[in-house]
Amino acid sequence: MNEMPSIHQKRLAIDEQICALLFQRKELSAHTKDSPTDEMMKEWAQKYGFDDKFLTMIFSVIKSEKYYQSRVEPVGFRQYIPVLQS
Repeated sequence: MNEMPSIHQKRLAIDEQICALLFQRKELSAHTKDSPTDEMMKEWAQKYGFDDKFLTMIFSVIKSEKYYQSRVEPVGFRQYIPVLQS
């Protein structure tokens, strides 16, 4: 039997597409700090039924991804070794 995908499965597929698009955008804007203009965001907000402040927040989070990356913790760290002592 061929079952129809559930609403949950459809939402997960859309969420994965969002992640794929974010990855594509990250790759394309790797060395630039460009963002959509306020006019573009207002147009998109109206077109897709969002508040323009919400879209502004989304794009500001995208620009600041580096602040959300996890820290690298050293493995097996015991202590600092003093190099120079007076």
